[in-house]
Amino acid sequence: MNKKNLLFIYLAIITLILIFPVNGQQNNTSETNNTNLTSGTSLTQENIINEAQRDVDRSLDILNMVATLIGVLIAVIAIVVVVLGAFGFFEIQKWKNIRKDSEKHQEEIKKYVEKAEKYIDKMDHIYEKAKRNGEEISNLVKQHKDLSPTEIPSKEVIDEFDAVGRNIETRETLGLPLKAEDYFYLANDYYYKKKYNLALENLKKSIELDPNVAVTWSNKAVVLNKLGRHEEALVAVDKAIRMKPDYADAWLNKGAVLFKLERYEDVLEAVDKAIKLKLDYAEAYSNKSAALYKLKRYDLALEAVDEAIRINPDYADAWSNKGSILYMKDLYDEAIKVYDKAIFLKPNNPKVWHEKGLALYKLERYDEAIDAYDKAIFQKPNFSDVFYDKACAYSLKNDKKNSLKNLAKAIELDSEVKEDAKGDEDFKTLWDDKDFKKLVE
Repeated sequence: MNKKNLLFIYLAIITLILIFPVNGQQNNTSETNNTNLTSGTSLTQENIINEAQRDVDRSLDILNMVATLIGVLIAVIAIVVVVLGAFGFFEIQKWKNIRKDSEKHQEEIKKYVEKAEKYIDKMDHIYEKAKRNGEEISNLVKQHKDLSPTEIPSKEVIDEFDAVGRNIETRETLGLPLKAEDYFYLANDYYYKKKYNLALENLKKSIELDPNVAVTWSNKAVVLNKLGRHEEALVAVDKAIRMKPDYADAWLNKGAVLFKLERYEDVLEAVDKAIKLKLDYAEAYSNKSAALYKLKRYDLALEAVDEAIRINPDYADAWSNKGSILYMKDLYDEAIKVYDKAIFLKPNNPKVWHEKGLALYKLERYDEAIDAYDKAIFQKPNFSDVFYDKACAYSLKNDKKNSLKNLAKAIELDSEVKEDAKGDEDFKTLWDDKDFKKLVE
């Protein structure tokens, strides 16, 4: 309850206290008069005089009561005036203080206004610049619209996409409307940064604004494939092909999706279509060799990968595929040379280091094999197969301690290797060892 309400309550109580005695007096007088009237039995002259006297007394009582009420009313009004005056005084003081504070901070407010005006001018400049840049996407970026399921463009192209992406994000922050191609290029930027969910989100926005662009659907298939959503990826890439049947990159991407679905014969059909549409398509030949490798058609796979390398001698994945084919043909020395070429072109590939280690292992060059395995583990610390193969190499070196150490790590990452170890000839010398038995039981 605030102060005003309390004051009004106090005034009401005072008024009641002042009025109550008057009312009491009035009631007592009335009772006395009623008693006298009822006791009289005859109207004598004395009675008439007495009655007149009583009337005069009653009149005086009424006048006293009225005067008292008027006095109380005047007192109440005076109190109200005083209270309201007090509140008015406080309100006036309050507004004086506010005015004083306003005058005190007036200069500071002016400074803030000046800063705000400068900031607005700066934002207008940024706004216009962003608007102009949005209309000037570089030709370099436009030449790399198609996302590749395997190949990564040069650093120069990736930097260009990064610059375009930052520009688009700035325009979006400033409230500039974005077009379908803006979301498309933003998706490419996120893809090369391996932010696949954000890439997919922006491709969806691009499709909402313009659903009839084949390359957008094809790129969506690549991103979905990266996210492991292979069936959805197949639907997307088929839509791209329906829109543009002679779209070679879409056929290549379809082959990549089918490869993940282990439909290797269908992969061959898709990549052959891509090769017919786009001559000297190194990536298509490399993917064809990978499918033939899975079908154990190693000679045909070798022919396809050699064609890919002929077209693009610096194609690291093609060299890696060739190493795998040579390994399966038991050509370990040749495979190691090919792996070295792949590593030279693309050093950070744990799969190639692992396969090189396997080729060295086959040649019983265990120390070199272990060194290659370590390179693979450095790049991929949770690579269970490499820990297992490293344990095998140590076992063949009769190094029980390191063998069991690496086998334990392999089991920690993948418990199913326990069964492999029980029957693996590489651990033959440890089969009867109690520590080995305890580890694999």
